[in-house]
Amino acid sequence: MPWLLIKRMRDCLAHHCEGTDYGAIWDTLVFDLPTIHDYVEATLRM
Repeated sequence: MPWLLIKRMRDCLAHHCEGTDYGAIWDTLVFDLPTIHDYVEATLRM
């Protein structure tokens, strides 16, 4: 999991960084979040 990139995105969104690419955020939600969800869910079931 690219935890550092996830953390950086969170920091940028939380601190309202200029130049936020809302298209990239949408793509992350649609394409990446399900994978992250599955990974976390599987890890918690261990």
